[in-house]
Amino acid sequence: MSRLSFLTLERNPVLKTGIFFKLFVVSLSLSVFFLTSCGNTSYFEDSNGTAKSDTERISSTDTLDSDTSRVSSKKEESIFVEVRGAVMAPGVFEVEKGTRVFSLIALAGGLSNDADISGLNQAAVASDGEKIYVPREGEEETISEASLGDAGGTKVNINTADSKALMTLPGIGEAKAKLIVDFRQKNGPFRSIEDITKISGIKSGLYEKIKDQITV
Repeated sequence: MSRLSFLTLERNPVLKTGIFFKLFVVSLSLSVFFLTSCGNTSYFEDSNGTAKSDTERISSTDTLDSDTSRVSSKKEESIFVEVRGAVMAPGVFEVEKGTRVFSLIALAGGLSNDADISGLNQAAVASDGEKIYVPREGEEETISEASLGDAGGTKVNINTADSKALMTLPGIGEAKAKLIVDFRQKNGPFRSIEDITKISGIKSGLYEKIKDQITV
């Protein structure tokens, strides 16, 4: 700018103000254009060199954490139960905690033609490490972790033993055995052997006689 033009601006405040206003408008327009074009989203490259926004990265991380949590939770809630006897495909099965006996029988291929389920509580909830035995017709007792084993000292599992197995316990006749079966069908499995005293007719004296011969 020549000295004459500078002097003109100095002597003409209106002209000077107009020029500065135009420069301000141009600067503001350039700033708006830059912000609109670039936006506020930052990007990064994944292992394949593909650009992804922060939003996509956070979403991917949340999904991975959620999947990992579900897998871990499922693993912690699984149990192992063995099914034997009158079923088509006996074996050991990994199932979710809270699975009932009838579901395990289905996993074992279903009942065979000679199965006798009259004394089996199919609504009972299986526990980890339990062995479920489905008796065959003509068998005198249910063999399972839940049933008797007087020769080998196996305890009677009061959660899955049928009436015949329960009646092998001292002081437990047909009536009391039926009460035990009815109680667990209505209230679910016993949580401890002491819970058997909740049944009418089984007091502390009888409990002391059978406590070493029962389990849950």
